[in-house]
Amino acid sequence: MTWKETQQAVSEGYALALVIGSTEQHGPHLPLGTDVYIPLGIVERVASRVNVIIAPPITYGYYSQVRSGGGGERFPGTTSVRGSTLVGLTTDVMEAFIRHGFRRFMILTGHYENSQLVQESVNNAINSSGHSDLRAIAVNWWELIPTKTLNEIYENNFPGWEVEHAAIAETSIMMFLKPELVRTGQIRDYDLPTRLDYDIIPPTDEVIPKSGVPWKLSSASKEKGELLVRVAVDRITEIVKRDLK
Repeated sequence: MTWKETQQAVSEGYALALVIGSTEQHGPHLPLGTDVYIPLGIVERVASRVNVIIAPPITYGYYSQVRSGGGGERFPGTTSVRGSTLVGLTTDVMEAFIRHGFRRFMILTGHYENSQLVQESVNNAINSSGHSDLRAIAVNWWELIPTKTLNEIYENNFPGWEVEHAAIAETSIMMFLKPELVRTGQIRDYDLPTRLDYDIIPPTDEVIPKSGVPWKLSSASKEKGELLVRVAVDRITEIVKRDLK
């Protein structure tokens, strides 16, 4: 879009969607940009239904954690930023869009570790703006998937989102959204690391999956990905219509 087209969107009351992802390993089979591709693919479909324009995404995220990021920072290509950096960048970007005239925002997170920092950023931007008519929704797409859908996809054995990194859900969605980027020959179940309910700092080798994938993924499929995307798009569209009037 040009600046004039952006100005027109502001005048017509469009909401602005901002994807905040990461550049992070996603096993031997998925690209480093998976946490950007997935939310972008979802929000593109939302934008075809409601008046939302999509800002260029923030492609770096907060440090990948062992228990939710498939192994932390050890893998080549994983490129993360400090929490203060991400908060500062996201706040600055939102403040700029507020100055441009946008008053409704949807922040869509693609990276588990970003969630709380996004909340801080949005609060900072709104509180510093001096405007009383601002509204934003912060969405983690995975939280919108109902139990019924999870039971269908995982055959009543859902392991929890914290270990679903580069596993069935993300692999399936990428098979649907970006099949040309999926290394299908690398899709198989890898050896699983020791699963802990606490953190070891620095982490030991036993808790980091050698493949970067902390859970099973061999049952991933394009059909499961299409289902997950459809459910997420439907839910986000409902939320935008209801909460970003």
